[in-house]
Amino acid sequence: IKKHKRFGCDHIGIGYAPLDSKENFSAFYEKAYPAALKIKENGMQLMYHNHNFEFENYCGDEYIMDVLCREFAPEELGVTLDVYWAKFAGRDPSEEILKIGKRISCAHLKDLVENEDGTKRFGYVGEGVLDFDKIIECLEAVGTKYAFVEQDDCYGADPFECLKKSYDYLKSKGYDI
Repeated sequence: IKKHKRFGCDHIGIGYAPLDSKENFSAFYEKAYPAALKIKENGMQLMYHNHNFEFENYCGDEYIMDVLCREFAPEELGVTLDVYWAKFAGRDPSEEILKIGKRISCAHLKDLVENEDGTKRFGYVGEGVLDFDKIIECLEAVGTKYAFVEQDDCYGADPFECLKKSYDYLKSKGYDI
C-alpha cells in the first residue's frame, strides 16, 4: 500500500492465482479478502487480472470469474479485464465487459490472431479477430478509466514496432491517446 501510494497508484493488482478448485479458491479468498478490505480502507482497490481459465467451469456451470464477482463486492475487488484471454477462452469480450461492469477500471488490450493450423497467438491491436470498436464502446459504457496495450509475445518482431502498430491502429480509430 505504501509503495503504491508513493507512486500515486490507487490499484494494486494480482496477475494470477491458482483458482482451479474449490480448495484453491478458498485458500485464495482467505488471504485476499482481508487484504482487499485493508486496501479499500486506504482508498485503493485490489484488482484481479484474468487469463482464460477464469472463464472455464469452476463447478457445475459456474465460471471462476462469476465466483470472484459474487464473493467480492465491486469496491473490494476490481477486474483488469484482458480481452485477449476472454476471447481465447471462447467468450465474447464485449459481453464479458458488460457483465462484469463497473469493476473494470483497467483493461488490457491485445489482439488474438488465429493461425491457419487452428492455433492462436498474441497480436498487436488491430491485427487479429477482436472487434475493438465494440470492445472500447463497452469499456466506455462501464466507465473503464484505463486501457493498456499489452502484447505478451512479439514472436521475434521489435516490441516497439508492435506497440507502434497498436498505437497507430487506435489513433486511426479516433481514440485520443
